[in-house]
Amino acid sequence: MMTSTLAFVSILFVVCSCRWTAPVRLLNFTRPGFVVSTYRDPVSSLNHVVAAQDKGRYYSYLAVADDGSVIYQEDFYAIHVSLSGAVIRGADDGKHLLMAYLRCAADPRDCSALLIESSDSGKTWKKTGQSALGFNFAVQDLVYDAGWTHLVMSHFTNLNAYSRGPGRSFDSFGKSIAKVSSPSALQARATFTSAAVHVISISNKNGELTYTASRDNGTTWTPARRMNEAGTASAILAAATAGNSIFFAYTPKVGGSAMLIRSDDSGRKFEKPVEITKKSVTALGGLAALASPAVLVGLFPVDGGKELEYTIWTLPGMKAHYKAHPFAAVVAGKMVGAGVACAADKEGLKVGAFVVGTGQTDNKSALYFSVETDAIPSAALLRSSSQ
Repeated sequence: MMTSTLAFVSILFVVCSCRWTAPVRLLNFTRPGFVVSTYRDPVSSLNHVVAAQDKGRYYSYLAVADDGSVIYQEDFYAIHVSLSGAVIRGADDGKHLLMAYLRCAADPRDCSALLIESSDSGKTWKKTGQSALGFNFAVQDLVYDAGWTHLVMSHFTNLNAYSRGPGRSFDSFGKSIAKVSSPSALQARATFTSAAVHVISISNKNGELTYTASRDNGTTWTPARRMNEAGTASAILAAATAGNSIFFAYTPKVGGSAMLIRSDDSGRKFEKPVEITKKSVTALGGLAALASPAVLVGLFPVDGGKELEYTIWTLPGMKAHYKAHPFAAVVAGKMVGAGVACAADKEGLKVGAFVVGTGQTDNKSALYFSVETDAIPSAALLRSSSQ
């Protein structure tokens, strides 16, 4: 049973230089394209985007600097499949990246997830793992930390976790960690604390959120635990951790505002969900968290992709500095993805957030990029958290 101590206490206004850069065109889409994954590294400040092109026949990877210049770009061919996906994650160290994507042979029933790794911020990639061949696979999420990799995939009605680390390679089909009623309606997000790997999944058919965790690097997993009332969840948006605190954001219904569920004891107990956006969330968003200073940052496209809701909360009271940006001032077109990262030093909090959106140029669909970086002095954070 979940208990509630989480609440919005007051609105926090802190001083920061907050301005989005003028939108920069990154690439022209080949046939209909869409963004599938984003990641911002808090050390290198590089923004990483993976977009599907040509109806999912290949993925374009881009490493983008804050001035909008594409530092690295590479295409990974996947061949068309009905259930495809790709995800990119990093070690938050400015160097190491991991990407998983679904690739099929000429026969769409022969698919596998390829795991590729970069140790130079995306300049070069090498294959480091592969799942077994099969069909009805979909890549869901990656956890990448301290020499361990956990790949979460769906296969028919199973949610499987593939774990590797020192002395252990991937199992062919991984370990089944949850079951759903419909494979085409499954989503999952994964994250980690020092104590465990955490996975939350949703079955869109019945609107149930389920949570499971492994505290022994994927050897065993806790029984799946339902996190909400049946029929009240629609999509999983983002996940973040700081210390032993876990944050999952989801939408409660189609076109609904984002909700947040949180645990402060590495998943043993969760607080009651709270609403964290004022308007309906309509695209990929991002969460980032720090233990010191204790903050949570959220970035979510809302209102049909016309605006952003960008919020910095100080913890534990969830005091919020809320900012809404008209979308037209960010990217002309439709907002399709966002990423955010935060870091801290002796001077204060450093937050970097970016959005990618689609627009029309010369009757061609193109991908655009805009970024905002904020610096919030430590004194302002301390003052606001004590109010």
